[in-house]
Amino acid sequence: KLGYVESTRGRSGGLRLIRDPKDINIGKVVREMEPMDIVECFGSNGHCVIEPGCRLKGVLGRALRAFIRELEQHTLEELLDNRDELALLFAASPLQRS
Repeated sequence: KLGYVESTRGRSGGLRLIRDPKDINIGKVVREMEPMDIVECFGSNGHCVIEPGCRLKGVLGRALRAFIRELEQHTLEELLDNRDELALLFAASPLQRS
């Protein structure tokens, strides 16, 4: 739905990227796919009795923004620049031998 992958049915089907890995920003993917309401008061329907005096919401909000800012500095291409090493690790994985 977000335009990152497409699926193909059938015997040799599966998923494949439909964007170049250099154009896939990790921070954007996380923002689009993961709920960012890490505590109830972050949500639009959340209500907490102590919210007016709570300082945790601000601390968590700043931490979450810093987390996303860091992820936004990276693309999928960067995370895949060691494909040969990753392939060897996957080949050695017990999950692959089942």
